[in-house]
Amino acid sequence: MISSDAKYWLKLTLTKSHFFKETAGGLILIIASMLLKQKKYWLFCKFLGKYEKLNEERILKQDLSNKYKELFQLRNKLICPEADNLIYKDFLRSKQAAAIKNLYKNFDVNDHVRIRYRNEDDPLREGNFLVLKTPQEKADGQIEKGVLYLQYNNSIPELAALFDLAKLYQDYAVIIEPSSWGYCDLGLELLLHGNNTIYVMAQDSIDYQLCLRLDKRLVPIRAGAGDWINFNAVPATQSDKIFDVCMVASWRKLKNHKLLFKQLAQLGKGLRIALIGYPWEKRTAASIRAEQNKFYPDSLVSIFESVPHEYVFKVLSQSKVALMLSEREGANRGIYEALASNVPVVMLDNNRGVNKLMVTQGCITTTSAENLGVTVRKVLSNNEANHVRDKLLEISGTDNTWRKISETLWATEGIKLSDTPLIRSTPNLKYVSQDTKENMDATYHQLKSYLTSAYPQQ
Repeated sequence: MISSDAKYWLKLTLTKSHFFKETAGGLILIIASMLLKQKKYWLFCKFLGKYEKLNEERILKQDLSNKYKELFQLRNKLICPEADNLIYKDFLRSKQAAAIKNLYKNFDVNDHVRIRYRNEDDPLREGNFLVLKTPQEKADGQIEKGVLYLQYNNSIPELAALFDLAKLYQDYAVIIEPSSWGYCDLGLELLLHGNNTIYVMAQDSIDYQLCLRLDKRLVPIRAGAGDWINFNAVPATQSDKIFDVCMVASWRKLKNHKLLFKQLAQLGKGLRIALIGYPWEKRTAASIRAEQNKFYPDSLVSIFESVPHEYVFKVLSQSKVALMLSEREGANRGIYEALASNVPVVMLDNNRGVNKLMVTQGCITTTSAENLGVTVRKVLSNNEANHVRDKLLEISGTDNTWRKISETLWATEGIKLSDTPLIRSTPNLKYVSQDTKENMDATYHQLKSYLTSAYPQQ
């Protein structure tokens, strides 16, 4: 069996090839056309999304083939506001929708409305579906919509399968927070019904533009999962620096620990490195130690595997510089946690997914893989005081993210959120207090009436 890392590297290598993009792209469009003729609209949508993800740069430059233009227009007709969403209706008949419903039939109805799996690692976590506002009656007797916040890619089809969306949208605005880069193939089309607006958290400028292009009912907000970091939980005081370099990442190969060791070996004997992570498939801390011994045996490496979240901040604050070396990464929380600890970050310049505003803001230094060692040396030798935390505070954090959402909801639909945030990252999104959580329980009870008829109305 091919590991997920091997599949990733193969995909990453192939998608850099112009020949592969042309060949694979043409084949994908042929398959999409066949699916469309067979009226398999959900599969058609997924394949067209894969083509778009493969050709993001061409699409944004309007360098489009005639066949793609034709299929793009036909997809638009399937999700036309004036008619039924045929992609959604086809999805509801799919094996994927049936599997989701069968899975949740084994769960309590309170898990359904929270889109929450059983046996959560964190018992205090509310689930993937958070209530930010309860519907309220206004002075004129009209109802001001409530607000719901949906996290993770897999929750998009789950929401579509579990809830009566047309009914839900009458009383609630929905915000989507995807969990990866590349929004073309997430299935956002499933959520488009009538003239209802769907809000999409999009920290990367490319995903922001792609949302605008896909449909006018998608309203992107320039923030993502990492922006929910609670600065109040991260001490601003400086700690003694016992590590030169730190990286927070799983032990997956795509996180590039090998590159770290090969490049930092240029800095000589005794570099103090802290690596915080957790096992992935067959790769463990022993795998990382083996790479160190092979490529940088003279380094002093401390490995922290599966440590509590509070300890991550402690190690980061004791480091001089943090690294993020994946070429494809979404709203990596490790970056935000490092910057909140006032630790500068070095990132590969070909990364896709991270909010590049943090680069222009002066929080992150970018470098090519070949110059990683040189760049880290320069950052380490800079004796000037760091102010990356203050710079990040200007554009990120719980308060800024809540404000961005509030301003967008008000400008678009006249929906007003509370003045202060109700959720924060710890690292999972939770309510700021037990009182807030208990206050939302009544709204979750009401949400049971929006579940599809296949579910018990307890």
